Amino acid sequence: MAIRQWLQRNGYVQALALVNEVEGEFKANGSKERRNWADIFSGGKDGKELKVAGREFPVLEAAQISRGKPVTANALCLNVNEEPFPGVRKTGRWPKKHRLPAKAKRIASKQGRKPSVGHSRAS
Repeated sequence: MAIRQWLQRNGYVQALALVNEVEGEFKANGSKERRNWADIFSGGKDGKELKVAGREFPVLEAAQISRGKPVTANALCLNVNEEPFPGVRKTGRWPKKHRLPAKAKRIASKQGRKPSVGHSRAS
């Protein structure tokens, strides 16, 4: 489920309107800027509200829980029985690369072997 759908279903209509307003402004200006709205709604340091395009976005308790941040006193929760906030999408677009540490590469090159890529245990 997308964040916009979650906002609509759980009654955060004003927050959804802010997102639509900012993205409409980006599009009107010809900007291809993209935002991770989940991070915006989870707040900044110590749960401080974040600003995007001059607009202050509310901090949502469900977003803080989803992102593993501590829930702050200023976090909004309109309904105790809310659906879980959408998690991080795994697209496979940027797979993790298994790289050897620099020290392991130096040791392998001194021994005349090609370093193997895989899981290694660095000490």
